[in-house]
Amino acid sequence: FPVTIKSGSETFLVSARNSSKEGIQSSDMVMVNADLEYHGDRKSSVDTPVQVELYKHFHNINYMIHGHAFFSNAITTDDYFPCGDLREAEAVKALFPNQFSDFFVVNLKNHGFLVGSATVNTLNNFLTSNIPTMQPFRYI
Repeated sequence: FPVTIKSGSETFLVSARNSSKEGIQSSDMVMVNADLEYHGDRKSSVDTPVQVELYKHFHNINYMIHGHAFFSNAITTDDYFPCGDLREAEAVKALFPNQFSDFFVVNLKNHGFLVGSATVNTLNNFLTSNIPTMQPFRYI
């Protein structure tokens, strides 16, 4: 599950590419700026461009989690886009035009889910009461 946290208006903490997300710690995060420049020797998740673009759009969202599973009752984007394709961000923004939304959950067609939240508590409450399901992409 790539994780991103807005740490300022122009900086983000993003989980490192190709790293285990089980028991993720702050040391597992990569600092990325709005121009997608990262600091250190580890690269950020391949989905970083999409999530940074969504942070720019959703002014109240401070946390995002992306996973390769699906929420049964969530809205789904119409088209498939591969990891990191900015058209995916445009598809999500079209589904949720309110730039000041405090929360959203969306299934990304044939790619998984994305949850955005203003607070950790809202994100935690949603994830503990709504478990995503693993299912073959062809059924979405």
